[in-house]
Amino acid sequence: MAIDKIQSESINLADNFAFTGTVTGAGENNTPLFRAYAGSNWNSANGATSTIPFNSESFDPQNKFNTSTYKFTPGEAGKYFFYANIKMSSSGDQDLFEMYVKKNNDTVASITQRGSGTASLSLEISNIIDSDDNDEFYIQMYQSSGGSITNYGGHNISYFTGFKISS
Repeated sequence: MAIDKIQSESINLADNFAFTGTVTGAGENNTPLFRAYAGSNWNSANGATSTIPFNSESFDPQNKFNTSTYKFTPGEAGKYFFYANIKMSSSGDQDLFEMYVKKNNDTVASITQRGSGTASLSLEISNIIDSDDNDEFYIQMYQSSGGSITNYGGHNISYFTGFKISS
């Protein structure tokens, strides 16, 4: 006799089970996925918006992130989770920093922060965004500090990551 319905009271979810058939719908794939980072320090001009040069990769198994254009093109539609962090120099409390998640040429998420009066600060942003297969995602920043600033590169310092969470 086959069991076609299991009630939660009749099964201990902490137990291990050996299945002889095919189990579907268990777990997730979360691909495509990537993690790119700025391989070295770079400068940002005062009053200018620029694309962050994420020119190195920690991982990109589906080869969907372009380290020359600094853009992620998923190749399949769905909802994607994105996260970015950048670290930069700051000298005054009135310094203005903004970071944007761009989808094609549209801003789909942004954050603004004033300088902290310390030698450096970090901006971080995350969002869940709908995507078509050919959308391009990238990170831009704007700074208004009165002069050029140094942005810090490195594997765990300035990076951009994303992965598919659902169709």
